[in-house]
Amino acid sequence: MNSALDNVLDRLHNVREVRSGWIASCPVPAHGKERGDCNPSLSLSADPAGTVLIKCFAGCPADEVVEAMGLSMSDLFERKEGNGSKGPGKIVEVYDYTDEAGNLLFQSVRYEPKDFSQRKPDGNGGWIYKGIFKNGSRPVPYRLPKVAEAVREGRTIFVVEGEKDVARLEREGLVATTNPMGAGKWRDAFSDALAGADVRIVPDNDSAGREHARKVAESLRGKARDVRFIELPGLPVGGDVSD
Repeated sequence: MNSALDNVLDRLHNVREVRSGWIASCPVPAHGKERGDCNPSLSLSADPAGTVLIKCFAGCPADEVVEAMGLSMSDLFERKEGNGSKGPGKIVEVYDYTDEAGNLLFQSVRYEPKDFSQRKPDGNGGWIYKGIFKNGSRPVPYRLPKVAEAVREGRTIFVVEGEKDVARLEREGLVATTNPMGAGKWRDAFSDALAGADVRIVPDNDSAGREHARKVAESLRGKARDVRFIELPGLPVGGDVSD
């Protein structure tokens, strides 16, 4: 299991170990835009209990630094096995969401123990974890270049719940997409990318999955050429297309 310090360092840029611990660029957006952080000004260390200690020498408050990393103050404390506390976990997969030309817009990050967050480049080599669709950032569905190509070619596009399921269908030679942040987070902007397409929605086998599929279908109404559900036989409760 990753330590609390490891999980914090994974989210920072220009990390370097020093005698007192580590230093890194401060992730607070206003810091980079207004004062700059060419010389890393964030100091990090861990006390004997594993609690992460952070200090920005440019004066950014600790809570703002933590929020800019997409964490909460509780994530600075070492998680013990079996105590039920929640930490960010170890990054095990990163999924790129791009525009039609393949330019990175944002990422969905998967952790172990299973958890997700989203982040986008901050323009200074680091990441922003909060408000990724603010300030003009564009929400797009996963695998947009392949989706756009499939629409032009008249191929069927499958909508599933999760990037892992997209990869599973791609191994079968199919075109698939999903949305970031899981069930219930489909946006009408994602449906715009499927305008004129034949769409097959494959719901997860639980109430949240079926409700998500219904909302996706509603969003696609009047945009996609044809929308149908595919319910896979023999799935366990909570099962998905990968099962």
